[in-house]
Amino acid sequence: MRPDAYAGRWAGQTVVCIASGPSLTQEDVDYVRGKARVIVVNNGFRLAPWADVLHACDHQWWREYGTEVSQRFRGERWTLDRTAAEQYGAVHMPWEKRAGLPPADADYIHTGRDGGYQIISLAIHFGAAPIVLLGYDHQNTDGRIHWHDDHASSCMA
Repeated sequence: MRPDAYAGRWAGQTVVCIASGPSLTQEDVDYVRGKARVIVVNNGFRLAPWADVLHACDHQWWREYGTEVSQRFRGERWTLDRTAAEQYGAVHMPWEKRAGLPPADADYIHTGRDGGYQIISLAIHFGAAPIVLLGYDHQNTDGRIHWHDDHASSCMA
């Protein structure tokens, strides 16, 4: 299915975007279960295997975690990488390197060079209102930049 077919599908619904900051806890994630739509980025599927959407932008991440995702995650899978989309049954979302966020009716997202930024863009594409953010630390805390161990890949699209 084309990404534009998903535009506005969650119009007016609360969407929780879960990033990978070191402050994120299982308790935070469990609290939002069943209260809103949920989009996770990258390894967030491990804390929320029940989430509606998993977005991971690059093929290297999918090579590292794709088998585990296939075994544990039942929601939709989204990516910016065409090859990963084909290999792992994900929706390929076109993207552009631009400042700001795209309009809700755009058939692409802005990357922001950050997966957390990208899932906010997806939530807007889906029509979310309001959008709640969890795990958006954007800082090094006690020597950590994620709640999980660093993975080999990083989406810099």
